[in-house]
Amino acid sequence: DFEFFDVGGRTYDLGAIQTWLVSATGFPAPCLVDSCAIAGVMDLLRTQGSWQLSSRYAFLFKLDHASLDYNIPNSTLFASVAEIFDIAFQYQLKTTRSPHELARGRAILEENIMVALQNENKLLAQLGIQDESSLSVFVQETVTAFFKNDLLQAAQTFMKGAKGSFGLCVTTSLDSDRQMVL
Repeated sequence: DFEFFDVGGRTYDLGAIQTWLVSATGFPAPCLVDSCAIAGVMDLLRTQGSWQLSSRYAFLFKLDHASLDYNIPNSTLFASVAEIFDIAFQYQLKTTRSPHELARGRAILEENIMVALQNENKLLAQLGIQDESSLSVFVQETVTAFFKNDLLQAAQTFMKGAKGSFGLCVTTSLDSDRQMVL
C-alpha cells in the first residue's frame, strides 16, 4: 500500500496527497485507490522535454511551501512560463557557436531565463516567487527537470519519497529500452 509521500522535505499521508493531486494535476481523481495516487505522482515527476511540465514540477516540488494547502496555478500559467523558457532555449540553440559556449550551455541558458523572468513581475507574483533566490531555484530546477526527469528518474524520485509496501513496474513505449520493476 502507498501510505505516505515526501513533498518539499515533509511527509504527507495518502489522503493529503490525493487531495493535493487534484489541484496539482488539475484533474479529479478517477477513484480513491492508492494506485491512482501513484499514477498521479508519477505524472507530476516525469517531465523530460516539456518546459510546461518541468516548470510545474519545480513549482510543486522545489519551491518552499509550508504545507500542501496552497494556491497552485493552472496549466495556462505554466504554459506562459514555458514559453519564456522555450524562447531562451531556442535562441541558445540558434546562437551557440563555440566549444566554450557549448560547455557553459546550461549556465548560459539559466542566466538568459533569469533575465527574461525578472521582467515578468505579474507572472512571478502568480507563482509566489518574491525574491531572486527563489527565482534562481525555480529556474535551475526547471532546467534540470527538462533535461533529466525521464521515466527512470521519475521512478527513482518516487521511490525515494514513497513509503509503504507495494510493487511498482514502470514502462512506456516512449522509453521502450528501459524498464524498472520494484
